[in-house]
Amino acid sequence: MYRLVYVSSATVPFSKTDLVNLLDTSRRNNMRRNVTGMLLYKDGDFLQLIEGERQQVKDLFEHIKQDPRHENTIVIDEEDTEG
Repeated sequence: MYRLVYVSSATVPFSKTDLVNLLDTSRRNNMRRNVTGMLLYKDGDFLQLIEGERQQVKDLFEHIKQDPRHENTIVIDEEDTEG
């Protein structure tokens, strides 16, 4: 198991509907990738934790970094975990 935690800033404010749509899409995509996680949003900032097989998490994070809805992506923790 591998864990990656990052923070980023939204490029535009997210409404409740925007967040629900983002979560719905993320949940479907994460199931296909066999990864789990948690996404927090507060005052225009995101914090996300992603867990799964190392390469799956790394590939997903590369995809996430390209999303124009956020910027200033900073990894704050990543490590192999017991799982």
